Amino acid sequence: MGFYESILGSGNGIIFTAITCRTRGYEFLTALGYYFGIAFFWVAFTAVLCSQKGYYDLRIMSAAVIGSLLGGYLGAKLAYRKGNRFTKKVFMIVGLFLGIRLIAESAGFF
Repeated sequence: MGFYESILGSGNGIIFTAITCRTRGYEFLTALGYYFGIAFFWVAFTAVLCSQKGYYDLRIMSAAVIGSLLGGYLGAKLAYRKGNRFTKKVFMIVGLFLGIRLIAESAGFF
């Protein structure tokens, strides 16, 4: 799960967010925040497991951590300023684009 979440995308986040918005009545940003809090544990667990087995590259890991921190910080500020409606649209558009690209790559178009 950690590999999937940190490398391939946030499909689990979309499902979790949609369900908790409906069942718990959370706003989109609140539900997404809870999801990232939960996902942190299996992503960290996977990072430790892969590192122990020698599957790591410090240059790539450093760039990923810096990019994640910077992107997360700036993205959270933008999402907070623009609100739930804007964030939902961006999240769905980017998710759709990445999904289509993943399907296209697996079909051999790229």
